[in-house]
Amino acid sequence: MVWKTGHGLGSSQQLVGDVTGDGRADAVTFFSATGNFWVAPSSGSSFSTYSQWKADHGAASSSQLLADVTGDGRADAVVFVASTGSWRVAASTGSAFSTSTLWKSGHGVGSSAQLVDDVTGDGKADAVAVFRGTGSIWVAPSTGSSFTTYSRWQKGIGTALSADLNQALIGDVNGDNRADILIRWLH
Repeated sequence: MVWKTGHGLGSSQQLVGDVTGDGRADAVTFFSATGNFWVAPSSGSSFSTYSQWKADHGAASSSQLLADVTGDGRADAVVFVASTGSWRVAASTGSAFSTSTLWKSGHGVGSSAQLVDDVTGDGKADAVAVFRGTGSIWVAPSTGSSFTTYSRWQKGIGTALSADLNQALIGDVNGDNRADILIRWLH
């Protein structure tokens, strides 16, 4: 069943997350040339009319993510700039993404993957940088208004596999309300 047509045509990234805070995941698209985010809220049976929620947030970013980093029950627009390790957040108001602010710099320079999920179990998604070559996982916990000092949480994970043949995933697989890191072998 088709839920929406035309939304995200020409977009560089497509994401799904509950940005409105109603418990239903919404369709979010990102356009890298402009840094514009467009949202089509879910009605539960389709995606409704899409509209621009944010302009010029992450035009130079290398990763775009959705997660509730503020802890208010709405997924926020998070962008990562690889060259500086800068994490910028535009918090969701439920009907738009607010002003883009720098939450952390220097975290994840040279990382293979950037993930955002609640690894500490406090209800706020944290910034996770994965270095496939060394199997290192570095985490900068969220305070709700910034990412704090980052530290290494794991080393050597997945290094028995070829670094270019593994993928890092994140999610609470054991039900303890803390996101877990999974390494998927691609071969």
